[in-house]
Amino acid sequence: MVNEKYTLAEHLPIRQSSAKGELRIVVLGKIGVGKSATANSILGQNVFFEDFNAMPTTLRANCSSRNINGTKISVIDTAGLDDPNRRREDILEDVARIMVIFSSGVHVFLYVMNAASPRFNEKDLGYIRNFEKNILGGNMKSYRALVYSHADSIKQNMDLNAYWIKQQKGGGAISSFLKEFERNVVAVNNSTSSLVERERNQTAIVSLINLLKEQNKNSLYMNDAFMKAATEREDFQQWAKRKKLNLELVAAVEKVWAAHPEIDASSTEFVNKVLFQTEVQKLVESQERGKHKSTSSIRTKRSKRAIDKIKGEVLLIFAEYEKMIEAIKSYRTLTLQNT
Repeated sequence: MVNEKYTLAEHLPIRQSSAKGELRIVVLGKIGVGKSATANSILGQNVFFEDFNAMPTTLRANCSSRNINGTKISVIDTAGLDDPNRRREDILEDVARIMVIFSSGVHVFLYVMNAASPRFNEKDLGYIRNFEKNILGGNMKSYRALVYSHADSIKQNMDLNAYWIKQQKGGGAISSFLKEFERNVVAVNNSTSSLVERERNQTAIVSLINLLKEQNKNSLYMNDAFMKAATEREDFQQWAKRKKLNLELVAAVEKVWAAHPEIDASSTEFVNKVLFQTEVQKLVESQERGKHKSTSSIRTKRSKRAIDKIKGEVLLIFAEYEKMIEAIKSYRTLTLQNT
């Protein structure tokens, strides 16, 4: 096993999970701690943009998924909790996106801290408390785990257990915050070029999440706002059926919408990503099914009409997702006003 010193003794040996089903993970932390890099390590692919400086690279919550060893792993990367340029409205919108994407709940909120620079003060703790209690809804401590990025910065003669104990002896905000994780912690080196080490990173994080999942008896974090999101999703599914929309197209729009919040749905880029996801030719053929053979030029015109129709449906579906976001934001805002 590679770098077992980055894993607590009780979590060894690290094993590939045999569990099937799905893992829903939300990655949280301050700006520049390695959230996106950690999200990439979990999926084993570079799908989230990384930049190795202190500037924010993730501006809105975005999601990507991958099937690994029979488990669908879905990860939402988020903006820095301490980003001074983010308004309360922006944070509420991100939380609404999380709730719509993971409407049936979250297995783990994965906090990332930089082992090379583990600065943490009362202000940082305030950001987290505000997010957890006032924005998300609270009562999530048993659904949290901690990942130290930049594990290679931990002294060679010190393992994770010793580092973990040392960090908690510092007192103040960081000590009380770390104790809340109990022993649900792991360290990774996201910047490694070693394929073996990358695989170890992925396996170690997923193994820790599965342990947490077992501790929670396979339950997911839910609250009234998530349940509201689940109801909105059910209403959306009924709407899609009434409209007789292609379910493959609906799934593709959601995937692109969740992964690329920065792209305008009316743009060619957004539509092309959706068409790529759905293998547009199959959809075009389904639009033309049952019609007589025609010349190449007529087929081209017909295909264009079919694609134009699909583009219209893409915008229609996107608009419904945005309505869901607004509904959750309004619900959460009203809840906050009444507390």
